[in-house]
Amino acid sequence: GKVIAEYKGIFGKELKNADFTFTINQNKSLKQYSEEIFFIPNSKGTIMGYLASGLEAAIINPQAKIIGISFKDYNAPKARDILQTLSEVYRIKSVEIKNRANKQKQEYLDSQIEKTEKELNSYETQMEKFIIENKTNNVEAKIGELV
Repeated sequence: GKVIAEYKGIFGKELKNADFTFTINQNKSLKQYSEEIFFIPNSKGTIMGYLASGLEAAIINPQAKIIGISFKDYNAPKARDILQTLSEVYRIKSVEIKNRANKQKQEYLDSQIEKTEKELNSYETQMEKFIIENKTNNVEAKIGELV
């Protein structure tokens, strides 16, 4: 019931102060509201506690890698929006993790190919040197003779 700070601005324009920067976008008509609109900024810890208290997650099908998530709140549209956001963040993070794993695999395979190329080049040089020193193209016969 006590106003700590008051800021006036325009929808879609950034508001700044020493503590925060934010933009309020008008998604619906505000004509339906007869009283002032206000909000209370909360700390990250408070928000995380609120989300954790209403969130439930369970593995539905481990083979198909399906999980179920639910969020309980008195405001159904808010709960739906939270679940949609969580689902999208989970999808994005999953793709990032898969991409990182694929990149690491590719880097490993590239390094193995490079190592193998160097070894093959070394063997090729040794073979050329052997052929020149022993003046023969028939390496197998010459090796048998030397043995």
